[in-house]
Amino acid sequence: MTTRSAVLIGMPGSGKTTLGQPLASNLGLEFVDTDQLLEVEQQAPLQTILEREGAMGLRALEGALGLRAALANRVIATGGSMVYSAAAMSRLHAQSLCIYLQAGLATLRSRLTNLKQRGFASPGKDLADVLAEREPLYVAYAHVVLPVDGLTQAEILCQLTYISTQALR
Repeated sequence: MTTRSAVLIGMPGSGKTTLGQPLASNLGLEFVDTDQLLEVEQQAPLQTILEREGAMGLRALEGALGLRAALANRVIATGGSMVYSAAAMSRLHAQSLCIYLQAGLATLRSRLTNLKQRGFASPGKDLADVLAEREPLYVAYAHVVLPVDGLTQAEILCQLTYISTQALR
């Protein structure tokens, strides 16, 4: 790890943005959401980018962002499909603490009431299929796998803060 940064990876609905903001505050770091960065760069919401570029185009844009994003002194919430970019994920893994927020299918389904508006880069695929496809990738790039099912936001944040504080010393 070459920078003082934590990168949250995981499926949409796993809590990357929701937990990333307070984690950054707890650690005294800046918070960055790559989905928001992409929306600013492309001057459009993710769903519009997906419709305009297609799933592979959105994934390519996410990967390119992962390759050039400033990492130092940040907590970064990645787009759920950034994990498809081996180059971006290898960079993030080598230079940051990567934490996989591992949410099961039932948890994701309960949280994702707006999947059609989120810019979900696997259109036409069932959530279970996408989770099965991405799970091995998330695990492979993670330094830490943090199961979040059945935990409150406060409990997860407490664990994230402890893990990050220990690793980023």
